[in-house]
Amino acid sequence: MKLHFQYCYQYLFYLDVNFIYFFLRECASFEASCKSGLKSFHTGKCIKKNDQKLNWSEASRLCRSQGDNGDLVKIVSSDMNTEIYEKLFASQQQAFWHGQSFLSKMKGGYVNWQAGHPRQQGETCGLINAHGTDEWTDESCASKHFAICEEGRDVCPPGWIPSSPSSSCVRLHHTRMSWDDARFICQLEDADLVVIQNDDMNRFISDQLTSDQYETYWIGLHNDAVAGEYRWLELYQQINYSYWDPNRTGFDSNLNCAGVTFEATMTWDVYSCDSMAKFICEQPEICENQQMHGPNCTEPCDAACSGPHGACFKHTGWCVSCPDGYEGHYCEKACRPGTYGRSCLLDCSPHCAGTYKACGGANGSCLLGCEAGYRGDMCDTPCDNETYGANCMRYCSIGCAGPHDACDSRSGRCLFGCDPWYPYYGPKCMYDHQVGDLTARQERTLRASSVSAVVGILFVAIVLIYNQIAIHFAERKGRDENIQIKSSQQENSTNSISISETYIDLRTVDAISQFVLPINPQIANCDKLNQPSRVFSSRVDPPRVTHSKCCKV
Repeated sequence: MKLHFQYCYQYLFYLDVNFIYFFLRECASFEASCKSGLKSFHTGKCIKKNDQKLNWSEASRLCRSQGDNGDLVKIVSSDMNTEIYEKLFASQQQAFWHGQSFLSKMKGGYVNWQAGHPRQQGETCGLINAHGTDEWTDESCASKHFAICEEGRDVCPPGWIPSSPSSSCVRLHHTRMSWDDARFICQLEDADLVVIQNDDMNRFISDQLTSDQYETYWIGLHNDAVAGEYRWLELYQQINYSYWDPNRTGFDSNLNCAGVTFEATMTWDVYSCDSMAKFICEQPEICENQQMHGPNCTEPCDAACSGPHGACFKHTGWCVSCPDGYEGHYCEKACRPGTYGRSCLLDCSPHCAGTYKACGGANGSCLLGCEAGYRGDMCDTPCDNETYGANCMRYCSIGCAGPHDACDSRSGRCLFGCDPWYPYYGPKCMYDHQVGDLTARQERTLRASSVSAVVGILFVAIVLIYNQIAIHFAERKGRDENIQIKSSQQENSTNSISISETYIDLRTVDAISQFVLPINPQIANCDKLNQPSRVFSSRVDPPRVTHSKCCKV
């Protein structure tokens, strides 16, 4: 098995000089396999900080897109937690997402919550370094923060945790059963009850129990009837290391199986083998060439195992991990409804619509959309203050009182009641006494007509104001012109006779003359004697008609 980088050089002191070149080459190869800017840690993966502020689901997708088998970092032990904090953050005080989340199906295992966390208020995800310490805090998964990503091949099957002290994989089972039954279950998984042979391994197992305090877990230590003493499983190894409870008074012939319990610290004790307890399994290592399996590491792993260099377990050939959307020992099964991601280890968002919260196995996008109050591909973004309903597709009533037409994101109920001026009422300010509760179509129509009405009222008001201004200026202009005309007429009155007194239409004169002349012979030839003449008294007055005395009428 390839060595973890942090152990490479310390092992050189214990090796024969003939093997030094081999181990130096392996260590250098492992170190070079991490791309620029990444760090090597206990899981054998490469880890880096991401500089984009995203919500937890977006950060997880980004990590998965950045490298082979990438994801948000899974912190599996106190040593790993300390090393991440010291090497990545130094004196910075900036919160970063890690892989601990209510969305993750990895139950149990190492935790390092700050006092008062997690807050157990639903949809929260884990942060590290929020207050400049290595303790964890939690926030809503919809909030935005930087993230820590990891990439590289998994060295353990899904659900198993890599143990750097023993170069093995461990798994916590939470179903209580007897010691013999627990061991049988481990063996079905090509594993056995865990063996603890040094302080590093004891501390690692203790870390895994921090999330499940006061519970007893079986380990692989029992009272061997033949030897008459406690030994480790079939190895028949004597106890060279132990961490017995200091308050234990002695061994009882009826208590032949060992278990561990975490309180303030983890201690060992003995119990009746028929007692019911949880248990810890341990899987042996994989082949040095991780693409091979079998007793002699000569059989190739199944092609379905994830990644371009898919690894499998040594004794069974089971895939260490599966591509996004698949699970099973040989990655032959599509994700079950409600799960997605690599080896189907992530739960679909609880806000996906439908009974089974179905989502795409590869990317977690909700197949049936979002339930009321949420939007986005993964339904992880709450509606804003002006929208509500499934996928946030409906608008709050414009009659809702308060800022931004605020309404409940699920039901549409106006949070502060209705505005006094609004013609509709009810919980959503959408009730009409003639129509009743408005339908979605009527609601949209009402909203559109309301907006149109407001725009129309504003337009009419502008037109009326413009007309009033135009009329005012027109009247003022007319008054000025009348004053000018009257002044001009007064100036010309002394030089001419008014139009009404002096102007006689020439056609009228002709008509009169045709009627009068034959009757009055004295003026019969008047038109020959004196023709009418036009006299202009000024440029502005009409012509005046004058006759000789004989033609005076």
